[in-house]
Formats: sequence, C-alpha cells, structure tokens
Amino acid sequence: MDGKCQHCHRPFPRRPHLPDQAFCHRRPCQNARKNQWRKSKLASDKAYRQNQRDAQIRWQNKNPDYWRLYRAQHPAYVAANREKQRYRNRRRKLPEAKTVIAKSDASRALSSLISGYYMLCPVNADGIAKSDASFVKINSISNSYDNPPGFWPDCKEMT
Repeated sequence: MDGKCQHCHRPFPRRPHLPDQAFCHRRPCQNARKNQWRKSKLASDKAYRQNQRDAQIRWQNKNPDYWRLYRAQHPAYVAANREKQRYRNRRRKLPEAKTVIAKSDASRALSSLISGYYMLCPVNADGIAKSDASFVKINSISNSYDNPPGFWPDCKEMT
C-alpha cells in the first residue's frame, strides 16, 4: 500500500511490517522524522531531557575553546554574524520595534513578579544581554505593608 511522505509529500511504497510508516526513504525525510521524534521525546521524557543536558555539559567541558577556535577559523561567519547583530540593533531603535533581544517573556512590571529563582543578566547600552548571568532568588512581598522592607518602626512603636 502506498503512502504519502509527511515531509516531501511524494507517494512511496510502505513497508509491510511498518503499517504506520509516514516518511519515505529519502535522507532529508528520514532526518525530518528523526528530528520530529527527538523534539517529541525532549518534550515528553524528563529523563531523556536530563541525559541530553548532561551530555551537552560533558561535551562543553571537554571542548571549552570550541567557539573561540571556530570564530578564529571562520572569519566570514564572524563578519556575517556581526552584521546581522548590527541590523537587529538598528531595527530595535525604530519606534515600531519594541522587542528586546533578551528573553521575550520577561517581566514588565513588579506586579507580575512571582517568587522564585531567576537569572539576572546585565544588559549593555544597546540593550543586548551579556553572557555573565547570575542566579538569584526573589521573594515577592505583598504591597499591603505600610512601610517598605528595611524601614520598619521600632518594636516599641508597633505595640
């Protein structure tokens, strides 16, 4: 029985032992199938996600100079990336561009702040987040208090 490939949309003969086969044998289609499987596995399997994260950390520890060496060996990549960043910076200065390069769902006001651990990332004058972030714990305090923290009256005045 023939099927239609989910990636290239061409008809293909299904293998008899794979009645649910959705991708043809072509390499780009098989790569798409593997990417789809990996994406769903990362979304649904916590152990797989942790294992992938650990593998990335191990690789980074074994190859700490990878990106520095890559940039040194690929000056055209560096130049193109630098130009793309300049373009993004120019677009951000336009009145209709109100997005930030850093995280798009960042808090806009303290009222939406939820207690928890956050990553603070310094931003330079162009609004570009730098890589030296710090983890901090923020506890939100109800705004129903009369005095801000650190300005509490003495105990005698509270009685």
